[in-house]
Amino acid sequence: MSTWLRCSISLLSLFLLAAGITQPPKAEYAADIDAIVRKAEPRAALPPIARTGAVTKADYLKTGESFFVAKQKNADYWLNRSKPYPEAGMYLDFALWYGKMYRLTGTDAYAAVAAKSVQTAWRIIADPELTDRSKGIGFRFTTQAWILEQWLLKSPAYTDEVKADLRRLMRHAFPKIYDTLEYGSMNRCYMVAAGAENLLRLQPDAPDAARWREYVERIWLDFWTHRDTDEDSDEYNALSLCLLLDWVDARGNEKEFWADAGVKRLMERYLYKVTPVGAYPHHPDTMGWNETWGHWIYIFEACATHWKDGRYKWAAHRLYDYAVNRIENINSFAYTGEFCGWSLLKAYPLADDTRAETPRDRDTVLLLRHAARQRPFEEIRRTNQWFDLLPEMMPDKMLFHGGTAPESMSLMVDVSPNIGHSHDKRPYLVSLVDRGSVLLMALGYLERAAEEHNMPLLRDYEGYPYDNTPWNVLNDNNAVKAAMTADLGPVGYGKVTLDKYFGYPAELTREIVFIKNVGVVVKDTLTMRADLRVRWGALYRARNLAPDYGANWANTYLGDWVPLRGLGNNTPVLTRWRNEPRDLLLYFLPDKDGALEVLDESEMDTTRPLPLRVQYTLRQQAAAGAPRTCVTLLLPHAPGPGKPLADKVRAILNEPSRTVLEFTDETGARHLVVLNAGGKLLKFGGLSTDAAVACASVKDGKLSVARYGGTSLILDGKELVKQAPQARQWTVGAE
Repeated sequence: MSTWLRCSISLLSLFLLAAGITQPPKAEYAADIDAIVRKAEPRAALPPIARTGAVTKADYLKTGESFFVAKQKNADYWLNRSKPYPEAGMYLDFALWYGKMYRLTGTDAYAAVAAKSVQTAWRIIADPELTDRSKGIGFRFTTQAWILEQWLLKSPAYTDEVKADLRRLMRHAFPKIYDTLEYGSMNRCYMVAAGAENLLRLQPDAPDAARWREYVERIWLDFWTHRDTDEDSDEYNALSLCLLLDWVDARGNEKEFWADAGVKRLMERYLYKVTPVGAYPHHPDTMGWNETWGHWIYIFEACATHWKDGRYKWAAHRLYDYAVNRIENINSFAYTGEFCGWSLLKAYPLADDTRAETPRDRDTVLLLRHAARQRPFEEIRRTNQWFDLLPEMMPDKMLFHGGTAPESMSLMVDVSPNIGHSHDKRPYLVSLVDRGSVLLMALGYLERAAEEHNMPLLRDYEGYPYDNTPWNVLNDNNAVKAAMTADLGPVGYGKVTLDKYFGYPAELTREIVFIKNVGVVVKDTLTMRADLRVRWGALYRARNLAPDYGANWANTYLGDWVPLRGLGNNTPVLTRWRNEPRDLLLYFLPDKDGALEVLDESEMDTTRPLPLRVQYTLRQQAAAGAPRTCVTLLLPHAPGPGKPLADKVRAILNEPSRTVLEFTDETGARHLVVLNAGGKLLKFGGLSTDAAVACASVKDGKLSVARYGGTSLILDGKELVKQAPQARQWTVGAE
């Protein structure tokens, strides 16, 4: 690289840093692995995790009522004061909870409290002595005000005066059209549009009614054109879909909505993200693991009932079982507690207990979603819209499951291009769960740097501006060129290719060999289009490092609890999820240029759920057009030393286009994995195959075989190609 270019890059970096656009570089690596090992959390002797067994709608009601009990205590106190507490939103929250309980139980006293809460809220807003800050109305009330009236209509407590106050409240919430109204198919737009729909149902002649109707229909069209959102976050999509179901209720077009094939494709995409154990992995902008479990139960129960589809019932029941038996404090945080409890009360009346569970019938799928174009920033400021959805489909997530039993292994890989509430750091491993234990997971909302995710990190020696564009600026770094998955019977296979990797003139291909309920082989191939000295390699996030490690492997474990914390650095842990005891061996196929390096980031962020960066760093001179590879074996096992398993891993062949490795799992079963790019005939020892992927496993004397591509698979003189199941490729979400 020329001196002029290096100086230009340095000046640009200083300018961006001074302008507050970029962050100063973080510390790179720590060599004192022993010190990190000494900080590992001890393993506790905890009682076994309970199971609910057969889940019914009565369980939803029981859990939801537990949050209502807390609401009753607050309402009893605040509604019996001579002067109300000066915050209208709190009383409107009481109104919704009591209105819902009246709807479910028919208890007249509940309707009376709901009516009194509505009137108290309006009294606060109408009082000129109270501050403006106390008079705000939350979106949850505005999006359900009309529904609240339907709940209360049969009660004598819902008088004409209460009806009038409800309408006054809605007029207060929607005083006029603002220039800052947003557009697009996403949660904030749905909030306003669903609220406006409620306003117009309650008061068709409301001020600015015609303009509100225009906005409502515009946002509905933004959704209905493609039946998709422009967001990529489990938290925001859960919120969007909950809002959407309320909105459909207010619009009165439920029949059209639930009969639509596009809606079915949309919902099925989320169905496949539920892990067999019952957790919903978070990605990318969320507070943390399984945060919105109750919302998804409501959404899936609605799907199960309207479509008579037991797969959604299976997912809803698994989510409930995982959440109520594993959460440390269900009342600790609104999203995992109260908000999810509210969704359970919404799920209760529509859940159909006569609908039997039907497990999913596909283990390996590629999820698809509508492509999106981010508007230029000048256009965003002018139009108040971030994204446009496009007719064509694009990859979203790779899903690999080892079956539907709760102990089955599950892996999610993000291959979606940049979209709302996401980042362009991919292809990262969103989560790896095995036998009820979370082994890998994504970090949360603000962690957007590449080194904060389970993916290959790319740096260089010479100051090239790697990832030089801030996360919130439109860019085409890590541009997804192609993605595919295939179910090979005992094995799932996936492949994704990305260009402009981290802004470099480079292409990265990540291949996944998911040996069901055994382990995962990940092969990363980097091809530069320029000569450059690079520092790169696969990186994984961990919470604890076990005492034994080697030159090219480390034994990790997340621990007994999966923390869920607040937004930002050093924020409090809000609650935790019980985790089954399980270790994960990270074994990197040895390379003469490689070194195991670990960085402990706990001092800079004391509550980060995964403070350790574990990387096998390759410092290499990369020649243009010459591929470089980094191969990782992810091998779950019972808590204990990793060395006995690491000692049995054998790299038979490790070249850019051909990799053959052999390993033994914790049961003693042996596995041979072949990755043969291009499908040329590979002969090595007793192995001969032209398959692009092959796997042979022997357990208890029984052989199982898998392959992708090719016509021949010979091992020790035996032709095994006919024993391999036919590869099946499924996509979910396609038009």
